[in-house]
Amino acid sequence: MQEAKEMSELLSDVKRGWGSVAGLPGEVEKLRGATEKLESEVRETRRLVAGRAGASGGPRPAGGVTRDCAEQIAAHFIVHCERSGKLEALAQLGAQRDALTAFAKDKLGLSTRSALSTSDIPLPSTYGCSSTSAASG
Repeated sequence: MQEAKEMSELLSDVKRGWGSVAGLPGEVEKLRGATEKLESEVRETRRLVAGRAGASGGPRPAGGVTRDCAEQIAAHFIVHCERSGKLEALAQLGAQRDALTAFAKDKLGLSTRSALSTSDIPLPSTYGCSSTSAASG
């Protein structure tokens, strides 16, 4: 008899709480949609941040430059040494000099031994120092 009474009480508790349980599938679907939207927004934000970091190099310590900037400066230096006849000071072996020259010409887009000036190969604006690029960008 006691068991029947407990079962009856449990059944009435379940019936009273059924309204809140019945809405759970809809709530789960809302949460699933919100989660998918957030995941999409996070992916987009990561893509944008990665794009900005690639373009500006991201924050750098004072005096630091991006890899592209360093390669540009190195290429200009190699070409300058070649034009000055001092390339042997950088590399004693002919193969090393050829590799340096090929790197510089590839990086600067040079195909012949033309005169090098700032008007021929200007420094791109994305290679500015970190304090001015952070202030302007």
